[in-house]
Amino acid sequence: MNVSEIIKIENLNKSFKIDFWKKTNDVLKDVSFTVNSGDIYGFLGHNGAGKTTTIKILNGLISSNSGIVELWGKSPSNVENKNKIGYLPENPSFYDYLTGREFLEFYADLYKLHTLQKKTRIEELLKLVKLQSAADRQLRKYSKGMIQRIGLAQALINDPELIILDEPLSGLDPIGRYEVRDIILKESLKGKTIFFSSHLLSDVELICDTVTILVHGRVVASGKIEDLVSRQIESWDITIETKHIEKISSDKNVIHSHANSHLIRLYKEKDIEPLIKKTFTAGGKIKSIIPNRKTLEELFIDEMKKGEVA
Repeated sequence: MNVSEIIKIENLNKSFKIDFWKKTNDVLKDVSFTVNSGDIYGFLGHNGAGKTTTIKILNGLISSNSGIVELWGKSPSNVENKNKIGYLPENPSFYDYLTGREFLEFYADLYKLHTLQKKTRIEELLKLVKLQSAADRQLRKYSKGMIQRIGLAQALINDPELIILDEPLSGLDPIGRYEVRDIILKESLKGKTIFFSSHLLSDVELICDTVTILVHGRVVASGKIEDLVSRQIESWDITIETKHIEKISSDKNVIHSHANSHLIRLYKEKDIEPLIKKTFTAGGKIKSIIPNRKTLEELFIDEMKKGEVA
């Protein structure tokens, strides 16, 4: 095992019976990826892609049909590992009549935190998730966003090395998503490894180092975000300052003009140098040249379309 390797999954397969006659639904098909220590790792896919099934296998809640699944080189069922993991399930449902504070006390007792440590940790987490004022309110009176945040607090109660979050940003308003993203980044700065599933690509692109994209139970792309989205430059946006744009570029390439500033979009790299020469010849100035690369969302949609065809 690589010493920096926290999660290792190789050729993971999982299917479920769907009727008495032994018909099966193949949910995961030869899934492989690794998560290294300190990563913020995004596990992406459409609804039904197999993300939650993978996370349940990682947590030892269900078993696989075949393949290798290891946490710190050991089985997900290893008891020592469980003490190093924090987990927030998708659409968490908690006992409604506990207050937020009582709820965190319950989980602190499960991890056998002693009295002073428990009190200090709970106050730290209530402050982190901004629920101090609602700490003594029953969970049944919490909003969707508040439930998500108190659920995140319970996932952190044992100060885990690995934080596994299933759709932690789903159903939150923009402020709630910002707050949860901020908490994830703060935990990462402490050296924690964060593995979370999501279909909210813009949020993932903001905070993740590495991603795996799952389509219909198969891995279709995996790696550093910067590598995945920079494989192909789709166009170049060039800002030119000139009084004589007609001497430099045709109207079809000028996508915006204001006073003497003009934004030109080129789709072929070989056209950039001639444009620069024309600009200087006409007495103009090149203000910026910006390559337009595929976004993570565009990559995801392209891979989805390929998966549908396959």
